[in-house]
Amino acid sequence: MRFTEFDWVLHLDEESVIDDESVKRILEFIFYEKEYHFGQGIIFYNQYKYWVNWVFTVADALRVGDDVSRFHLQYTYFHRPVFGAHGSFLLNNGLVENAVTWDLGSLTEDYQFAMKAWDRGFRCGKIAGIVREQSPLDLIGFLKQRRRWFVGIRRLPNFLPKLWSFFWALGIVSLFSTIASIGLGFKFHLGTPRWMALLIDFNFINFVWLYVLGVFLQDLDKGVNPLLILVRIPVTIVVQFIAVVLEAVAVMYGIIIPPADFDVIKK
Repeated sequence: MRFTEFDWVLHLDEESVIDDESVKRILEFIFYEKEYHFGQGIIFYNQYKYWVNWVFTVADALRVGDDVSRFHLQYTYFHRPVFGAHGSFLLNNGLVENAVTWDLGSLTEDYQFAMKAWDRGFRCGKIAGIVREQSPLDLIGFLKQRRRWFVGIRRLPNFLPKLWSFFWALGIVSLFSTIASIGLGFKFHLGTPRWMALLIDFNFINFVWLYVLGVFLQDLDKGVNPLLILVRIPVTIVVQFIAVVLEAVAVMYGIIIPPADFDVIKK
């Protein structure tokens, strides 16, 4: 099917829920953001079974924090998909759909689509709307989802995806080093250089903030009782340690047993 420059295609996942306000924001993007050829908004994971599984809820809160931080930076200021793109809540002009197509043969076809659109000179912008989805339902689904992301991004030919996947894998080294340092610290009383301590603390606080911010924004959107929102902040800080370990396990899973094909997980 061939599209025209007057056609727009909105990509959503099977469980995505979009409201009237976000439809309005999409139309505003189409009517007024003439210099951009594709756009994306924020995705929340609070539509179904929110907080039924604390670990998966907190783990996906990081994705929300990602959307309102580096992806917001990308779509608001860079207007280039330097961090890639999500396959859901992705609005494409017909010219982009025709030029790139989705016959990419990638485990992360959304990321590859964004890279190819960038290569062809298309620019992206921010949609000031929200789509609501849900987190994986079980541990295997969670691990397979993250494994596919890591392996798919690492296999892309562009420099930036390889760089981001390298940092992602480096997180495993960081995790094991942190665990080892706790035990070794009781035996070997060595001081940490101040510059290293500042980098470690900055990295740690950044990640904790993104998890907390993601939960806080989704709770506000869900209309959660303010007292419960406050209670969930320390809960998130504790549970995020488990989420970080599972993310690292998923990366190791991808390194040891990479997926042969696209994994469809249960939601």
